[in-house]
Amino acid sequence: MVPADSLKIYNSLTRKKEVLKPIKKGKIGFYSCGQTIYDDLHIGHIRTYGYWDILVRYLKYLGYEVMHVQNFTDVGHLTSDEDYGEDKIEKRAKERKMDPWELVEYYVKRYFEDMDALHIQRAEIYPRATQHIKEMIELNKKIEKNGYTYYTEGNLYFDTQKFTKYKTLFHIKKGGEEHRVEKDSNKKNQQDFVLWFSDEKHLMKWESPWGIGYPGWHIECSAMSMKYLGENFDIHGGGYDHLFIHHPNEIAQSEASGAKFANYWMHAHFLTVNGEKMSKSKGNFITARELLAKYDWETIRMFMASSHYRKPVDFNENAIKDAQDKLDKLYETITLAEESKGGDKNGLYEEIMTFWKEYQRAMNDDLNTAKALSELLQLSKKINTHLDNNKVMINEAITVLKQAANILGVELNKKTKVGRVEFDGKEEVTEWRELINQVTTQNMRKLLKIRQAYRNKKDYKTSDMIRETLKEKGIIIEDYANGTKWRIR
Repeated sequence: MVPADSLKIYNSLTRKKEVLKPIKKGKIGFYSCGQTIYDDLHIGHIRTYGYWDILVRYLKYLGYEVMHVQNFTDVGHLTSDEDYGEDKIEKRAKERKMDPWELVEYYVKRYFEDMDALHIQRAEIYPRATQHIKEMIELNKKIEKNGYTYYTEGNLYFDTQKFTKYKTLFHIKKGGEEHRVEKDSNKKNQQDFVLWFSDEKHLMKWESPWGIGYPGWHIECSAMSMKYLGENFDIHGGGYDHLFIHHPNEIAQSEASGAKFANYWMHAHFLTVNGEKMSKSKGNFITARELLAKYDWETIRMFMASSHYRKPVDFNENAIKDAQDKLDKLYETITLAEESKGGDKNGLYEEIMTFWKEYQRAMNDDLNTAKALSELLQLSKKINTHLDNNKVMINEAITVLKQAANILGVELNKKTKVGRVEFDGKEEVTEWRELINQVTTQNMRKLLKIRQAYRNKKDYKTSDMIRETLKEKGIIIEDYANGTKWRIR
């Protein structure tokens, strides 16, 4: 095994890979920015949350006790992501003619349904912003007492000029240029941000020392993360877009209150759809529910694990088909292993040891899931060529295959059979009906070669009859360039 202290993660704050050194031995405190809960999960959310699930799974595999906190933002996140525009929750509630509290409950329920359907393991705590107003007010008081705020036109602002390292946080660059913010005449500096909005007309409002109103978006995560993980915790994760406003503001206000805050910052990059940024106006907005209605959850998780979390990824039909093909290869290996009677050879032991070394090397390199998955597929091939090994060792290899896949969020626990047959043009027509009675890899190889022989003769009526007979028995076949894949779902 690779020692746990070999894990390196890319720290966005220092812009380099660093060995993970937990504050408390054997324990990790992890806060990930969660959903602003006014709509369904979409494919971009899935990618980010799926990677944090992989992170937690791997940390637990290494032996860490992980406290994962992921919030729900149910007030204060404005449509601009900055300090202007409408509250996203209030805006959607008005559109739906719903009470905002009712809207939030509706989407929280759907959020957990979608996450569970994707087998994204639940965090230990899901704090909601509206349930932590007291903590936000107290945190704002600390920041105010330490001299980092000013009050104007009913709002409490954070003064970024007084926090001298503000402009160096994550280098606040977007597209090579300093991030621009909307002009606000009430701000001393345009990068200042609101800690508390005074607005008695807001549908969700509370009393505070600065007037009746609601909290700024950024103060929420600081208050909730520190309540459950302490003023100094290990890892803070979020989307790539949080690099430019949300997370610099979180650090500034937290440290201004006297906290040390998070040691490591991780950011998952953007996802595009068919090469374009996802948006409802472009008609390429894909929700988790729409995705799950079309694809198996393990195929989706395989797609997510196929790329590195810090690199942009494009979702398209070819990519999801590639993910399905990879998943089928793993299930095919399990099918072959289950049918194998084994033998007296023992070469698999060395293959397993080599695999674990390379797999963990990849995962310890900033969660390089793409490389880890490649190693997993290589192990699958090795098992396929070592089916004459000792049966106990074959079973051990499958256990290892499943354990490593499970870390990537692909559990391989379905009761299914999968296989593929390659053709060489020498297939012969023989009797085929008896072969369907017992579904084994050997029988399916023979059957699909017979079907291909009919296709070679352009007897498509018979080849289609074989396909439909298989379908009636729950066996789906898919033709490709030089062969046919089959699976029982």
